[in-house]
Amino acid sequence: MSYGLKEDILNRLKVYKELKEKIEDPFLITKFEISNSVEEIIKNQEKFFNRKVKVAGRILTIRRHGNLIFYDLYSNGYKIQLAVSKDKTKNFEYAKEYIQRGDIVGCEGNVGKTIKGELTIFCEEIKILAKALFTLPDKWFGLEDIEERYRKRHIDVILNENVRRNFEIKVKVIQAFRNYLINRGYLDFSTEIPLIQPIYGGAYAKPFITYVNDLKENWFLSISPEIYLKMLIISGFDKVFAITKNFRNESIDVTHNPEFTGFEWYEAYADRESKLKEIEEMIYLAAKEILGKTTIKRKIGNKEYEIDLKPPWKREKMVDLIAQYAGIDVESASDEKIKEFLEKNNIQLKVKEYNRGLAIEEIFETFVEKNLIEPIFVLDYPIETTPLCKPLKDNPDFVERAEGYIFGMEISNVYSELNNPIIQNKLFYEQAKMRELGFEEAHEYDKIFVEAMMVGMPPTGGAGLGIERVLMILLELYSIKEIIYWPMLKRKNESEAVDILTKETI
Repeated sequence: MSYGLKEDILNRLKVYKELKEKIEDPFLITKFEISNSVEEIIKNQEKFFNRKVKVAGRILTIRRHGNLIFYDLYSNGYKIQLAVSKDKTKNFEYAKEYIQRGDIVGCEGNVGKTIKGELTIFCEEIKILAKALFTLPDKWFGLEDIEERYRKRHIDVILNENVRRNFEIKVKVIQAFRNYLINRGYLDFSTEIPLIQPIYGGAYAKPFITYVNDLKENWFLSISPEIYLKMLIISGFDKVFAITKNFRNESIDVTHNPEFTGFEWYEAYADRESKLKEIEEMIYLAAKEILGKTTIKRKIGNKEYEIDLKPPWKREKMVDLIAQYAGIDVESASDEKIKEFLEKNNIQLKVKEYNRGLAIEEIFETFVEKNLIEPIFVLDYPIETTPLCKPLKDNPDFVERAEGYIFGMEISNVYSELNNPIIQNKLFYEQAKMRELGFEEAHEYDKIFVEAMMVGMPPTGGAGLGIERVLMILLELYSIKEIIYWPMLKRKNESEAVDILTKETI
């Protein structure tokens, strides 16, 4: 940490010891009765003018002027000035002697304004509720220590109002999505979806493996709630959703984190198109109501783009987009022609042997994705790309799947769900063969789910959103780590501050 850390901690320990011995131990205080929030006072200044209030929060700035001290108190994202003076504050000497930057304090006093017109609480009494044992930096560590921001997110949020605002918006967006579905008759099964599962499924992904001691078996962290939500549909719950943590043992980069927030919902007797309409409306309304705007800007390379989230979004077939951007008609091209195209463009497949559907998907990802700037749904994917989606009536080599893209980033996945157990069993069987050929992300052969489908599953529309990716778009963020409070980083359990504390107090 910063230079002089040891001296800083020793000084604060000395102040704390003296405070504890002469007055009271702030860490033994169990409650401070707050009359009003700082937010409430700021938003209703005339109502509170000349009224006595009790507030609490963290001191981030101290300005001393002889027998007058000003503090900036931060509470729940709002700042208000406190004034402590020798003539009006009962325990002025206490404040002068013991309050330091970063301390949590409680204050009682009258609301008013300074000569300069700044809203201020003129403290009659102030007390420390928790002592900060090292000084917060004046500014954060800078871009060269960006990983340190993620590791010490508590300090990041204290010091950076924008970071705090982003996470407040994330909570509000999730709540808006949840309310949107609840208001349309969906049931929230988030707490019922097991996060440790005997068979993983619902997406192409490498799982995290854990061991259940009592069962003496390897189980898996959930990669998706899809299978369980579909079994709820089979059970007779016609509209269900879940907002859960998903775990995929894969890349860590600007758009991927092994742990992320998944949002999936399913409706019996619905299809893909009904879910597409819900997605575009849901995101549009969240932007309008929470951000107060529906146009979003983003810089990609040296160019800045601006898009509008207003529905309806464009809809284009995958094969047509590939023809437009890659110059090959994959629907009519022979396997030999596709193989030549792969070799010419140095495109590697995820399996040892050639697979037509996965080849088409790789061509799409290589040539098309980066060009999908405006909100768009890409329709009709090769059947090999998912074993859980209903084949097209007029072309069973493709499935009734769609993915939503904005600024070249995939944000959603939508199916007319496969409900034929005969085809489902066949596709799971083929997935097992793909695993043998080296495709590690292929779906597990889930016989329990196939048996459940044999009971009878109604036609169903299903959709999934990556919450963090949607927030990256809405908040114009360029790394998924900026919108995951504790992103995955290389393990580090070292602290100079704690080492100093240990040496001095144990």
